Amino acid sequence: MKSDEISKEEFQSFVNIALDDLDSSKTLCKSGNYRNSISLAYYSMFSMSRALLLIKGFTPKTHKGLISLLGQEYVRNEGFDAGLASEFSATQTIRENASYAFVGDFTKEQAVDKINLAERFIEECRKFLKDYLEPFSK
Repeated sequence: MKSDEISKEEFQSFVNIALDDLDSSKTLCKSGNYRNSISLAYYSMFSMSRALLLIKGFTPKTHKGLISLLGQEYVRNEGFDAGLASEFSATQTIRENASYAFVGDFTKEQAVDKINLAERFIEECRKFLKDYLEPFSK
């Protein structure tokens, strides 16, 4: 869905949620809760993607829709790192397994890998959000 009006509060909320989720992911990893750490690393990328798409007036209704629009609007048109976008997309399946299927053992290495991915992804997003963000305070 596309909207012409950008809510500054909604935009800032997505950014804040992304940063909070990343911090929580790190805390969960340190405490050994790798399943939830992976899930929140994914959600940190998801929320930053929502902020990116909101700038262009898009408010996707599904995770797959968000990932598809990110590819169309930022990877193809704006030069967003395709490798990071692809890793984000792949993390959705891992997050679904962690959240719903409860299959497999989740390791510290997997959690650390997804946290590192989320940090790189957020850094990439900052390049496209710099004109919209209040000072990146977190």
